Amino acid sequence: MSLAEARDAAAALRRQVREGGDPVAERRKPRKVVPSFETAARGCYDAMKDGWKNQRHASWISSLENHVFPLIGTKPVNEVDSACVVEVLAPIWLDISDTARRILQRIGAVLDPAIDG
Repeated sequence: MSLAEARDAAAALRRQVREGGDPVAERRKPRKVVPSFETAARGCYDAMKDGWKNQRHASWISSLENHVFPLIGTKPVNEVDSACVVEVLAPIWLDISDTARRILQRIGAVLDPAIDG
């Protein structure tokens, strides 16, 4: 940081104090942690799995592990957009369209509460 930038930053902080703000309290506020897509998906799966009657739904998480997590699993959920979803579905849409449709629904099931919450 240059001296001029430091002066500008100090002036901005003084202005914030004059307007009734507390820069120290702002800095100490806990930052909202955005989970990765994989973390949100596993949390969603854990929340829903007890309500399923048969074990066939174990494929819910395995389809995400096979097709989604390698591509967007580490992305924060707030950065997963339609381009990411297309990136996941494009390789499988024509070959295994039924699985691709289910994966699209599962991605939506993960993103809806993650974005709303």
